[in-house]
Amino acid sequence: MKILVFGGGSDIAKEIQVVEKNTVLIAHDACDITQPEAVASFISRYKPEVVINCAGTLKTELIAKQKFSDWKDQINSNLVGSFNVAQASVTHGVKTVILIGSAAGLYGKARVSAYSASKAGVISLTQSLGMEGIDAYCISPGGVDTKMREAYYPGENKKLRLSTIDVVKVIFNCIQGKYEPGDNIIIRKRGYRKIIRVDKGQPWKEYFRI
Repeated sequence: MKILVFGGGSDIAKEIQVVEKNTVLIAHDACDITQPEAVASFISRYKPEVVINCAGTLKTELIAKQKFSDWKDQINSNLVGSFNVAQASVTHGVKTVILIGSAAGLYGKARVSAYSASKAGVISLTQSLGMEGIDAYCISPGGVDTKMREAYYPGENKKLRLSTIDVVKVIFNCIQGKYEPGDNIIIRKRGYRKIIRVDKGQPWKEYFRI
């Protein structure tokens, strides 16, 4: 099995390669995922069976103070980039697509409006892919013990964070068919206990009783 990971410099991406040696990591600066041609060229070159998008960005600020350019960059990187990865994967015959969402995509949070909005879009994008018959999954973790998390939340109790392997185990469960296409798998820590919840591809049917 060959895996191609965009955002290859992330801690989660590196953990994927530890588990599966036949993994190609594409660093953030090697491919601008907001450019569809760049994404497609890497997928065409490596011909992976599985594509995972770990690339993304976070710039925290109050809505009243955030620069429009910073807000737009997060939408482009996190949501438009995920679309480009998904579309190129589908058109190049990739078997499985996995997008990294966030628990922040389930509800808005102060100081991360663009990040939350973009990750909500990634969750919906994955649900759409599943309903179109694509073997696609979204994984939405809470706080994970990564360099990015530490940069924005220094001094946070690391025992209350998920580990990168917690996330990677779910990634491989998706690859192995434990979940259904379109599922959004939410991983959180409540106290010191890890919990997992799955939103099926069309949860709004239950919410709106359609």
